[in-house]
Amino acid sequence: MSIFERFVTMLILGIFLIFATVYALNNPPFEGPDEVGHYAHAELLTRMSAPVPPNIETPLVGQYHHPPLYYWLTSLLVRGVDNSPFEAMGKRYNPFYRGNYSPLIGAVGHDNNNLFLHRADEQFPDVTNPVANALYRIRMLSVIFGLGTLVGCVFIFRVIFPQSGSLRLLALGSVAFWAQFNYITSVMNNDNLATFGATFAVLMMLYILRDNPNWGNTTLLALFAGVAILSKANTLILAVPIGITLLITRAHIRYWVWILVITFVIGGWWYAHNLLQYGDPTALSAVPNIPGAQPINPDGSFSLDVALRNGVFIYETFWARFGGGIVAVGDELYTYFNILTVVSLLGCGMWVIRAIISKKPLFPSAFARNITIVLAIFMATMVGAVFYLSGKYWGGNLGRYLIPLISVWGCVMAVGITGWIPRQWRYRALILLFVMGGVGASALFRYFIPAYQPAPLPNVIDRPVYYRFGDVAELIGMSPIFPRALPDDRIQITLYWRALRPADDNLRVALHSAQTNVVRRDSYPAAGNLLASDWERGQEWAESYWIYIPKDAPTQISDILIVKLYDGETLAELPIIGRDDTPMTVANIGTIAINAPPTSTSIAYRLADKIGLAQPTLSIQDNSVEICLIWSALQFPEGNYNLFIHVLSPNGGLIEQYDAAPMNNRYPTGGWREGEQINECVQMSLEKLTTDDFTIGIGMVDAVTFARLRMTDTNGAHITNDILLIPMRR
Repeated sequence: MSIFERFVTMLILGIFLIFATVYALNNPPFEGPDEVGHYAHAELLTRMSAPVPPNIETPLVGQYHHPPLYYWLTSLLVRGVDNSPFEAMGKRYNPFYRGNYSPLIGAVGHDNNNLFLHRADEQFPDVTNPVANALYRIRMLSVIFGLGTLVGCVFIFRVIFPQSGSLRLLALGSVAFWAQFNYITSVMNNDNLATFGATFAVLMMLYILRDNPNWGNTTLLALFAGVAILSKANTLILAVPIGITLLITRAHIRYWVWILVITFVIGGWWYAHNLLQYGDPTALSAVPNIPGAQPINPDGSFSLDVALRNGVFIYETFWARFGGGIVAVGDELYTYFNILTVVSLLGCGMWVIRAIISKKPLFPSAFARNITIVLAIFMATMVGAVFYLSGKYWGGNLGRYLIPLISVWGCVMAVGITGWIPRQWRYRALILLFVMGGVGASALFRYFIPAYQPAPLPNVIDRPVYYRFGDVAELIGMSPIFPRALPDDRIQITLYWRALRPADDNLRVALHSAQTNVVRRDSYPAAGNLLASDWERGQEWAESYWIYIPKDAPTQISDILIVKLYDGETLAELPIIGRDDTPMTVANIGTIAINAPPTSTSIAYRLADKIGLAQPTLSIQDNSVEICLIWSALQFPEGNYNLFIHVLSPNGGLIEQYDAAPMNNRYPTGGWREGEQINECVQMSLEKLTTDDFTIGIGMVDAVTFARLRMTDTNGAHITNDILLIPMRR
């Protein structure tokens, strides 16, 4: 290994350590997958003399069924801690957790990503809560296991790529900057110790393939395999690649027995204990009793349809989906992950094609062939197991179950990427390390950290408003100015607040539509990230809420949006004061428009190049005239314009008039969507007419200034006085 490679290796490991530590300290307590259950397991062991819980069922989320090694280690950091706040913290669920609303899962932002409600004394760096303090220390232990895993990968890549420093660095960078690995490494989770053990077990398998079995490498293999299976049951899959390794090397039966004995002494005894006590060696019979992990089918059978539909979710949680899988990153990062996946897989195929064309052996040696066989079988077995699990039980962050394959993924990406590059240029592929590091940093700083924090106010608020709620808070704005959405669509609405004083921590925010049930979002303040009891006078924040519009929502309506602050226990609403200390019955912050899908419309006239109008259709019935209009939004109007229709006498005198926003004020133009067609008919009386001849005048005016919108025909010719005149006779 050259000095340059040593330097870059240390740099990569150092950056990983920074990323994982920042994840650990910016993630609120118990927001990692199943963290509250993992802490409960470790805390229970501090009160027991026995090495394992007395029962695999658990009252708090459910992690007592796991092997105990990780909890033995973490209990050392919990022992002596004042755990009296733990029960209350573990029961302080956020009733508006976004994971409970499937249409909102995966939307980017800080909208109620937190499974629990958090107080200021739990947040780093001002941590005074003893349980939170202990949890942060445990997370740092997990980070150390993650660093150890990467060190194991360094040795693995040296064995697999002995002649190529570029491949070794590329493989290391691809896993060290892997966002999901950075995240899982930063939480209290037995995955970290299991992955550590599995990685070094893989390293020992490679040593056995290279050097043949001996007492040293088989002992270490059994040791690390025992650590892995005493950390998490899914690593029992290691038995498959270990068996293949011993078969390939034609290991003597004594090594088989030796590995089995040591592995049993370290980790296998726990499975024997479960078999004797519960009749279930893996204790997975407890899984259906865990909230959120119930069987998909009542009889516990496998559902292929659900497993296939879960494939996309597993893929995204493999790359970068945090928490229980609801905290997503931006589409641009998933595009990068998609490209990296395709390039890696096809690049591996390029090696095969190149070998066929050049008529050279696919593998440079029998050793390389054997490595490929063992790692490919390990990967196929683990992926198959996760796929099977996804069709058996409902679950959250399933992609993390593939992390024990970390060294395999590093090899696949390094080989796949360099498969596209001529040998003499492969060192240039190291520039991708900057891209990988940038993606890892973006996932952390741009998406993860803001997901659990109140957002700051922008420099300019789109729609300033003012309402004071009691003497505790002021609503000072919202955005966007004209919210609009289609059925089965998601839209984000942001409220801007200023605190006047701390209030009761049961204070909640309601964002509702007044005339329909289309918008019904309730939350604790700051989208669940700032309890009112922690407010400081003058503190300002933005809170953004995702709104899902149901498929069957009525279209082409504009509904009033109102905001409330209310007590979560009594449901009593705080009084509302408007500008100039005027008492208000509701806090009206604007409207939301539910659009119809865009359609193609032939227009005859243009109004301010924003709105199109087809040739009107008029019909006379008795003493009335019906005017039917077809409007088309040529762009997002971003302004409210009112329709006017005049009934004029032959000399131009006004006989009757109609003035309203389109569709009789139900659908103002400010909410229209580009390409949308709006049909409306207006009935007007002709009773005041004294002649049979009359004229209908049609146009639009600005709802604020009452200035007429410039009207032209499709050839650009100006319509006189911006009013379309249509002669009529009854």
